Amino acid sequence: MLSKIKSSLTLENIIVRALTSYCVMNIAIIIIYGDDFLSKSYIGRVNFIFACLILVLSFLFLSAFDLLFTDREISKIFRKSHLTIAAMAFFVRVAAETGSFYLFLIFLPFLAALTRYVLPESEKELKILSSVKLKHVKATFGILGLAFFLFTGLYTAFRYWSYNSPCFDFGIWAQMFHNMKTTGLPITTCERYMELSHFAVHFSPIYYLMLPIYFIFPDPATLQFLQAAVIASGLIPVYLLAKHFKLSPALTAVAGICFAFFPALSAGCSYDLHENCFLVPLILWLLYFVEKNKFVPMLVFSVLTCLVKEDAPVYVAFIAIYAIFSNWQKNGEYKFIKLKGFGLLVLSAVYFFAAIKLLEKYGEGAMFYRYENYAVDGSDSIVGLIKTALANPAYIFAQSLNEDKLPFALTMLAPLAFVPLMNLDVFALILIGPFLLVNLMSNYPYQYSIAFQYVFGVAAILIYLFIKNLASLKKELKYFAALFSVFACIVAFSYTSVPYVKNIINYSENKAEIKIINETLEIIPRDSIVCSNTMFVAHLYDVKEIYELKTDFDFGAPRSIIGFDPATLPRDRKTGAIQKNKLYRIADYIVLDLRFTKNREDCKTLIDIGYEPNIYDSKTIAVLRNPNSTKPRLGTVESLDDLVVPTH
Repeated sequence: MLSKIKSSLTLENIIVRALTSYCVMNIAIIIIYGDDFLSKSYIGRVNFIFACLILVLSFLFLSAFDLLFTDREISKIFRKSHLTIAAMAFFVRVAAETGSFYLFLIFLPFLAALTRYVLPESEKELKILSSVKLKHVKATFGILGLAFFLFTGLYTAFRYWSYNSPCFDFGIWAQMFHNMKTTGLPITTCERYMELSHFAVHFSPIYYLMLPIYFIFPDPATLQFLQAAVIASGLIPVYLLAKHFKLSPALTAVAGICFAFFPALSAGCSYDLHENCFLVPLILWLLYFVEKNKFVPMLVFSVLTCLVKEDAPVYVAFIAIYAIFSNWQKNGEYKFIKLKGFGLLVLSAVYFFAAIKLLEKYGEGAMFYRYENYAVDGSDSIVGLIKTALANPAYIFAQSLNEDKLPFALTMLAPLAFVPLMNLDVFALILIGPFLLVNLMSNYPYQYSIAFQYVFGVAAILIYLFIKNLASLKKELKYFAALFSVFACIVAFSYTSVPYVKNIINYSENKAEIKIINETLEIIPRDSIVCSNTMFVAHLYDVKEIYELKTDFDFGAPRSIIGFDPATLPRDRKTGAIQKNKLYRIADYIVLDLRFTKNREDCKTLIDIGYEPNIYDSKTIAVLRNPNSTKPRLGTVESLDDLVVPTH
């Protein structure tokens, strides 16, 4: 026994147990003393004698546990396991509670050190690694897909159920899908303050693929789950790509784990449904069939990708250029893939310019203003972008990576250990083009945010490059990059996505208020014209005409203006849309979200100019009726004395 104790007290063993115990201690005191552990008050609350007791007991327990094993290799495997679990639990807990990119950045070298220590070295460790079979991998992929679907679907659905999904954009999709179900057309009134096809704003026929499921479950929450399911389906081409590049079963599992925990995929759903979610599986399938040199599936998935949005052909174009220049094919097949790539390039260019022309002629026009930082010499932004690329590429680099965009770029690349940039095939760098063009070159802030839908297409490309490049790395670097990526993706997921669990907590804490709002909105006649504050619009999706109530009213006007015929209201000369600040005049009902102070002020003002309070709950909701409306009174409120508008 003494010899076993002596052999277990090596410097390495002591350091590993101490680090594991330190992580256990910190996790325990975070749980016991609260979550605000970045504040001074937290430090003051911690009983350091108690903390030291946890540290010592943990160290003694780990030491006793180590003595159970006579085989040193097995003992070391368990020490590595304990350290990994304890350290990752600490990193994940801190990342999830703080949501801080900079803490994630600080954690990266520690994750690298942990990776280096726990990499398999002994025969038993390598045997465990090689024991992973394809059936285990398939089961892992199934579990990952289900977990992603449930986590993402639930947190986004609870966001909607808690009345935290605004009109722009989820109210638009809720109304659009209701009209697609009833009329077959993507008509909205809340998007541009008039009856209009959404395809006049963004050309996205891909949405019709969701319609059959919506027919069965006709509720806006269905759309949130559908988005999660669409993204999770990307695990299928991920598995096939890993198999194509001959990754071992263990490394194939790594590819699946990194996909499921890649922060852009889950956090990108946080602003509700968007058509961009289709880019994840479609681009991965397209790249798979490019690798397999199967033209018909390549063509099918190229067309489907283009149908996502008017700018989606950009991804097809870069993939086509990659196919033209990258000679990965063998046995003389390069000239055929070159021709096929050229065909896809022509297809993407024709589709892009046709979609833009249609939007300009029949719709709202393309949103090139998002590149206005390149508009020079009176030219539009796209012409200016081309001029800048030719004359001053340094300006593009300066615009693409600054103090605002660097955190985003690192959050996209660091979780994958920068493997997507480790290209033996230099032409693979062509696929980084959309990352620059779509996300980094624009000064439109949402395009370089991890929390919005603009990351989906690039995320798919980075996952593809991760799998492709991982397969080509030398053995030691390959396993280091794979394990580090697993750790980094999980921690990055914790700081970007886990905080959205608050949507579920908010729902649980506000059930009483939510019930009142639900019951109130159900009473409103669906054949009415309704103006509502932004968070209620998606829940009034089946109202005849629903508009987001803007707060820039022309208040102070006489009572006689209420009830003007819509035909007499001022309209935008170009679009014909009713002026936003006049909308309240034509509404049968105005629905106000009294959870916000500004809306309480608006409620008082609207009552002062003649609107009738029909339903009123001082903490949640008010429904006001236009006195000139032919729609029925929904109730009568005798007194609004409790309408307290806080002073600023």
